[in-house]
Amino acid sequence: MAINYPVSLDTFSDPTPTSEMSSPSHSGLHTDINSAVEALEAKVGITSSAVTTSHDYKIAQLETNAILKTLVDAKGDIVAASADNTVIRVAVGTNGQVLTADSSASGGVSWTTVSASAAVDDDQNILAVQVFS
Repeated sequence: MAINYPVSLDTFSDPTPTSEMSSPSHSGLHTDINSAVEALEAKVGITSSAVTTSHDYKIAQLETNAILKTLVDAKGDIVAASADNTVIRVAVGTNGQVLTADSSASGGVSWTTVSASAAVDDDQNILAVQVFS
C-alpha cells in the first residue's frame, strides 16, 4: 500500500497475534509505516527548518512577523509603519482630534486638533475640514 499523506489520511491495519502476515506482508507493513512517519517528519519539519512547506518554518515566520497584541496598550491605539517592515504604536489622540498624515512623525501620522472651520454633525463627527495653504 502506498501512503496517501499529506493529501489524505492513511489507514493502517493493526495485526493481531493470530494474523497471517501476507496481506500486507510484514515487511510491507513496516515500509508503509516508515513512509508515513517520514512524510509526517517532512511536514512538521526540524528545528529551524528552511523548508518553506514545513510547519516548523511556518510557525517560526508567524512568531517573527506577527504583530503582537502587546504592541498596543490603551484603548484607541493604532499601529503604523515607521519604515519598511517596521511597525510602531501610535498612541490614541484626545477627544476631537483627527488622524492626519504627518511626514515628520515617526509613524507618518499624528493626531491633530481640528480648527473651528470643520463641519461637524450633532454627534461631533467631522464631516469636512477646509484647509487653506
